[in-house]
Amino acid sequence: MKHLLYLILSVAAVIPSTAADYRTIATKAQRFYGQKEWASATAMYWLMLEEKPDNPDTYSHAIISAAMQSDTTAQLALMEKAMQYHVPFDSIFTAVERESFSVGQSKLYENFMKHIKEAQPWLSRNIDGYLLRYYTFRKDADRMVEYSNIMLDGMPDDTGYLTTLAQGYMLGNKPQEAMNTYRRILFLEPDNYNALLELGNYSLILFRQTGNETYRKEALSMMRRAEALRPTPYITSVITGLEDTD
Repeated sequence: MKHLLYLILSVAAVIPSTAADYRTIATKAQRFYGQKEWASATAMYWLMLEEKPDNPDTYSHAIISAAMQSDTTAQLALMEKAMQYHVPFDSIFTAVERESFSVGQSKLYENFMKHIKEAQPWLSRNIDGYLLRYYTFRKDADRMVEYSNIMLDGMPDDTGYLTTLAQGYMLGNKPQEAMNTYRRILFLEPDNYNALLELGNYSLILFRQTGNETYRKEALSMMRRAEALRPTPYITSVITGLEDTD
């Protein structure tokens, strides 16, 4: 961080502060960033933020540049500066996520969020929600289950988080846990069409694998309820097949 500060001050000493020179700095920052000269890029972005401290895109590029150097201190300082100037933290998180994917280093976003969570505990719940979305996108079954449960600690009846939890269980090859979660969703929302289909299909698969009559009855019940809400040729054919086995 001291080396970065020296670099920033050295550049600032030779660049006058005008609108034209801001554009020059931005051009240099973009070039350094594209050439992966991360220290120089970070220095340029700091200078840009001195002139315009409310631009989430500049923060995201500066944070990614710092992350590429494993400079956690600089990342935290940038986040503190953003909050000092009342830049919505959601806009920073979204911009950093987008930029980390853009450079093909999605792990930088994950690590950044965890650093901020540790340094700013009051943001924990917001960050956990963003991490859950990230792990869902990555189809990380274990983390989907972990972070869904974290979010459900505060909102145990949230069917959105319950749905993600069920998906995590299924991705993690835990169909019974997934089915129980869908049953919980249907207890809360009896007309949840997605849960009816998912539970019906899983029960159908297990019935075909085991011949267990309990699974057949559950599959038939779920599909009939789903058909009453939104009939489709697929649902009708499943119902017909299950009825034929009576």
